[in-house]
Amino acid sequence: MAKNTKLYRADNLELEVGSGIESGDAVAVGDIVGVALTDANDDDIATIRTTGTATFKVEANDGDIELGDIVYYDNGDIVGDDTGNVRFGYALEEVGDGETEEIEVKIGY
Repeated sequence: MAKNTKLYRADNLELEVGSGIESGDAVAVGDIVGVALTDANDDDIATIRTTGTATFKVEANDGDIELGDIVYYDNGDIVGDDTGNVRFGYALEEVGDGETEEIEVKIGY
């Protein structure tokens, strides 16, 4: 067995996420994305879930979002526009162009 293996399933990670992050928020630390499971502590550390699905408000700001479309993290928001944004996951429901809907999102890729 590999002695350098620390986590067999790194679904939940404790990372420095910045201040003000609350449980349920979408989070991106570099290209690592997930949903905060805990509020950020005094050291700005929170546990984030990097797999699975979660419900987020998603803004279709660049055309319709269809089932299976990639969605992106943009400063705390989940959007359809990839311009300069971090890939977050996949839409599991549709959102009409110019609308914001609470939908289920598959986290990660």
